[in-house]
Amino acid sequence: MLYKKNHKEVITRLSELYSNANCGKIYAAMKINNPVIEEFSRSSASGETAYPDPRLRIAFWDSVCAQFADLEDDSIPCAYLTEFDEGLYGGMVGGEVRFVCFPQTGWISSMTVPFLKDLNDAKDLAVDRHNDWYRLYLEQLKIFKHNSAGKFAISHMILIDGMNFLYELRGATNSYYDLLDEPLLTKSVFEFSIELNCFVQDAFFNIIGLYDGGTCSTLGQWLPGRIVSESVDPFGVTSKEMFEDHGIWVMEKVFAHYDGGLVHVHSNAMHLLESLASVEKIKCLYLTDDDTSNYTLYKSLYELDLKRKNVPIVITVPYEAFADMLRKRELPAKVLYNIVGVPNVSEANKMMKAVKSYSV
Repeated sequence: MLYKKNHKEVITRLSELYSNANCGKIYAAMKINNPVIEEFSRSSASGETAYPDPRLRIAFWDSVCAQFADLEDDSIPCAYLTEFDEGLYGGMVGGEVRFVCFPQTGWISSMTVPFLKDLNDAKDLAVDRHNDWYRLYLEQLKIFKHNSAGKFAISHMILIDGMNFLYELRGATNSYYDLLDEPLLTKSVFEFSIELNCFVQDAFFNIIGLYDGGTCSTLGQWLPGRIVSESVDPFGVTSKEMFEDHGIWVMEKVFAHYDGGLVHVHSNAMHLLESLASVEKIKCLYLTDDDTSNYTLYKSLYELDLKRKNVPIVITVPYEAFADMLRKRELPAKVLYNIVGVPNVSEANKMMKAVKSYSV
């Protein structure tokens, strides 16, 4: 891999993280400000935009990924099809897809405008293999695959199933009413969402394939086998019981179709952690701080460590705090630490020597 000189070592290490139940090591992805994204942030307007030319997008990610080839951390440089991260699923069943530019991250993301006035209208939903958005998705996959070959990886995409899919159809507020008032009809929509999501994800794996037998990920970096990426965002504002009744079975059905799944979990959903850790074929919990200007989740690291039941977690820690915890040997094992605010490649590589020698 041209843009990651130590990629073989990274995959060996991450294989230990995700496959070894008794792993006593720690892992780190060093986050250094990327000049290409900084320039994009200065030159791009925030807000709604049109579907971009995928050739321009892969050229952008090529430049982003090329910046830190000498970085010796546990990351894999990846491009993500941000344009199809959400809107594809609603767009494939008749929703109006809208795109939004987020200059600070380089993302052009998508969602659909909720379009079902009545949940009963969902009975007519069907997977359209000739849908225009699906056709564009396949084209972009092929363009990304061709233009990244030998240089960097293509990350798996988020699932939009269960409640996330219902959001696309009905909007957030109506989705919760539907869950409470129409549980049988809601379940049938969830079943359809599983079929649709597996159809979309199968296309990803058929075209992109695996890298050294695993799935590359902007969240988990690399995981062995065909691994999908899940979100529990809608359940962050519900009870644990509601998630266990209406969320877990959807996850487990999709995960069973693959080799497992990674789940990204926001700060407001930490009450779901123990339930998530018991999901069949779960491979990783990516814990997301909602306030990225003041990271706080890592301050509860040992409490979270008890709840995750030996499932690998990814958590963000500021550079200075991580350096202090590393020196004091206060870091739980079987964790991939995202270190933000790393000043440069030289300092990152120096810190990685201590990371790689750390054991619990």
